Amino acid sequence: MEVFFTIVFIVMFVATAAFIVFGFMTVFNPNMRSKWVGRQLQIHKKVLEDNKETIKDINSLGGEVAVDSLNDILDKKGDDMKKAADRSAELSKDSIKTVTRSIKEGLKDEIYCKHCGDAIDADSKFCKHCGKRL
Repeated sequence: MEVFFTIVFIVMFVATAAFIVFGFMTVFNPNMRSKWVGRQLQIHKKVLEDNKETIKDINSLGGEVAVDSLNDILDKKGDDMKKAADRSAELSKDSIKTVTRSIKEGLKDEIYCKHCGDAIDADSKFCKHCGKRL
């Protein structure tokens, strides 16, 4: 029995030493590291080739799920989304009109009322159109 444990101990010692030596070789020896990485890449390439059809199925299923989800959202909230987009466009349209008008007017001594948007003299304290204080 003592011989058995001695043999097991020696085998374990040799295996541990080989593992440590191999680990140091892969860390410090560029040739060994490149061989190791090359083998790993070959393994990954083989796995990808073997599972190419499965990956395609998963990708197409993911696309179908995304389209179905988008359609569900549009079915449930489409009207609200359209109203929000229309309101945003209307606000942008008004802002664009004001900026365009300012550009067309150039650098005149006029400013625009922040309440009604009409042109007024630069030195005015009140709007001559809506009467509000500037």
